[in-house]
This record gives sequence, structure tokens and C-alpha cells, in this order.
Amino acid sequence: MNKMMLILCLTLTTGTLCHAQLKKTLHTTFELPDSSRQLVFDFYDNYTVVPWAGNTVMTEANIHMYQSSAAILQFFIDKGRYDFELQMTGADSSAVVLAAKDQKRLAIKSGDKQAYEAIEVRVYIPDSFQQSDTHTWTRTIAPNNAHIARAKLDRERANVSKELQEAVQPQVESTDSTETVIPLIPPKSEEKEKQGND
Repeated sequence: MNKMMLILCLTLTTGTLCHAQLKKTLHTTFELPDSSRQLVFDFYDNYTVVPWAGNTVMTEANIHMYQSSAAILQFFIDKGRYDFELQMTGADSSAVVLAAKDQKRLAIKSGDKQAYEAIEVRVYIPDSFQQSDTHTWTRTIAPNNAHIARAKLDRERANVSKELQEAVQPQVESTDSTETVIPLIPPKSEEKEKQGND
């Protein structure tokens, strides 16, 4: 019975070690110039675009690596395999290209094993951009080079429920004006004064 339990434990442990999965999430933020009107994506992996109420572009790369070690994953992260770069094009930087630095993604081998990786990329872009093509997003800029105003979110308009308004009451300033005086030199005690006079 003990022998059978040992074999079962070794089998389960070996199967778990062979199919270990490493996970890592990397975030990178890019500043967009105010003059940018077009944003083009050039990625190796599939990606999802998420509009947000920010004025920057943020990439989120979720990396899943199988049949590899943490050291190998860290090596490729340090080498920039999962990095992105922002390239300005046009005289006034009106077009911006967000591209993956490594466009080849060669297979990862360690000894006789081949590691497998699955990468999910999310790109958070300002919500003033609208999709105009498969890989292109544009925003309209008013004649005076100001962005066209977007509709404000409920939280920006302070449009909240009555329950929340009642729960968060503003603090009322105190009408009492008491002044606290803290002496810089502590007063001498009477005993020290008497000793000093003697």
C-alpha cells in the first residue's frame, strides 16, 4: 500500500512539474503629444484596445509560458522580447505608431525542450480616439488644435446616487477660533529660580 501511494505521489508531482505555467504581467505607459491625430498599432501578438479616460497610452502584456523556468522568462523580459515602442511620424507628430520591439518571436528552446508562450496584449488608449481601420484609431481635433470635448462620465459630473451623497457628507468647518500658544522656551520652575537667586 505504501509503495502504491509513493508511485501515485511521484506520478502526480512529475506531471505537475512538466506542465508548470509561468505568468507575468508587464505594463508600459507612453505619453501622446497633443498634436497626435492618428494611432497605428503594429504588434506581433493579438491585442485588444480598451478606451479609457486617460491622456496616455498604456500597454499591458500578460505572458503565460509553459515548459520553461522562471530564469528563462526573466531573461527574455530583460532582453526586451515583450517591449513596445512609440514612434512619431509626420512633421507635426500627428501620426503615432505603437509597435512591438520584437517582431520575429523565435521559438524558445532549452536543451531538448521547447517552451510555449501565450501572450495577451491590452492597449489602453484615450477615449477621444475612434477606430477607423483594423489597426488604426483616429481623433478629430478642432480648428484651434483643441480636442473635441467628450461626454463626461457620471463620476466626473458628480452624478451619484442620493444614498452615496448622504453617506459622504462634507466636513463643516469649525466656527470656534481658539488659538493655541506653545512657548519656545519652557518656563523655569520656582525651585530653579530660588537656586539662581541664592
